[in-house]
Amino acid sequence: MTQKILMMEDNRQFTDEVTAYFRGNGMEVVSCIDGETVRFLFEEQRFDLVLLDIMIGNRINEGYEVCRWIRRKNKEIPVIFCSARGDEIDEERGLEYGAVDYVIKPYAVGRLYLRVKNMIAHTEALHQGGKTLAIHGIAIDDGRKAAAIEGKKST
Repeated sequence: MTQKILMMEDNRQFTDEVTAYFRGNGMEVVSCIDGETVRFLFEEQRFDLVLLDIMIGNRINEGYEVCRWIRRKNKEIPVIFCSARGDEIDEERGLEYGAVDYVIKPYAVGRLYLRVKNMIAHTEALHQGGKTLAIHGIAIDDGRKAAAIEGKKST
């Protein structure tokens, strides 16, 4: 199955480079230039990872806001910030909002690809799960340490 990346970036050069490189290595990149579109796409499609720029146009914290929104919707999908803002406080803030990595522009597209590939592999391994026991509408997944009653996750 092809891995699918959602990318919010308003610099066409970065978007084109990432899309071409990732596509050449078997990944699909869906790109957009604003948080509203990210929210729409995230609700409508399944993605394996999200790449976010922080500053989009004159919205200096757009990426942080989108990351917070994604975390409310899905705590498991990996988010990586790709930003020209390289201050330590920016990186810390991105990680506090739930990103798993923070890459400073300009970046080597090959290294970004490897980070994405490794993060997706790591996430998939975590979600493999172990043995599942199901009886009378109750399912217990030993590997994930999770249970579901009639398909609804138990908390």
